[in-house]
Amino acid sequence: MSFHRVSVYTARWDLENHSGLVNLAYKENGVTRWKLYTITDPSEFSAVLDFLRNEGPLDLHIPAGWLQSQNEPVGEGES
Repeated sequence: MSFHRVSVYTARWDLENHSGLVNLAYKENGVTRWKLYTITDPSEFSAVLDFLRNEGPLDLHIPAGWLQSQNEPVGEGES
């Protein structure tokens, strides 16, 4: 599968159009690329931002649109 490590992100909520934009940066062949996602559900937008803020490292699978964390011990107790 084609996973890319997410290095940085930007996020914006459009108050007039009621949608969120999440832009994820990753490296491909040494070049930084960006993948933009539009999220129209406020709960989903909040969940994605929570995932980006609190998990890591994160990998992005572009064709499938997956964002996944790496292996972490059960009960790690992040605070």
